[in-house]
Parts: sequence; C-alpha cells; structure tokens
Amino acid sequence: MHDADIAFTGSILELYDTHLGPLLFAPYARELAARLVRLQPATVLEVAAGTGVVTREIARATRGEDRRLGSQPGDDRARA
Repeated sequence: MHDADIAFTGSILELYDTHLGPLLFAPYARELAARLVRLQPATVLEVAAGTGVVTREIARATRGEDRRLGSQPGDDRARA
C-alpha cells in the first residue's frame, strides 16, 4: 500500500459539504425542518450547527419567515 492511499489530503469541511452532508444528513434535516414548520416557532436556536445542513433546510422550509441562529461550539462564526 502506498502512503498516498492512507493519507488524507484536502478540506474535511468541503468533503463533508459535498458528500457526507447530502448523503447521510440531508434526509434527516428535511424531516426535522418539516416537523419544525408544523410547530410554527417564532425563533429557532440551532446549537452545534456544523456546516449548516439543518440550518439550510430550516431556511428552505420556512422560506425565511422565522428567526434562526445556528452556532458551532469552538467556532467564532455565527450563521444567521
């Protein structure tokens, strides 16, 4: 086995956004967003938002009619 076969190169976040997020988590995010819409909350706080898979689905489902804030612990960025 070559060292290149076992070495990870590239952006983990980019691979997650491109492959793992859509494949593994998007179906659950859509289901969660659909349930959330039925509850009709005025505000949504998403903790540990990661790359925003759930946040994006909530935005789609509510058409931006809610107030939401997604945060990632250890990350100095807030996604609103």
